[in-house]
Amino acid sequence: MSPFVFLLVPVVIILLASLLMWLRGRNPTTLKSGIDGFNREMRALSPDDAPRSPRRFEAERPSEPAPRDRDR
Repeated sequence: MSPFVFLLVPVVIILLASLLMWLRGRNPTTLKSGIDGFNREMRALSPDDAPRSPRRFEAERPSEPAPRDRDR
């Protein structure tokens, strides 16, 4: 075998592996996949059906102002 064959075999293997990886990793381009992607994004942006609890802390009783120092 010539040295050219030893170089050609790995190049062909690398090209086939690269083609396979590209085919598996590409984004789908059909109309249905576009609609599914849009619906997935809209569900991610929509609020949940469950009521949310307030984010800030709410005390059980109203807080009282601190007593003022009247000696001043």
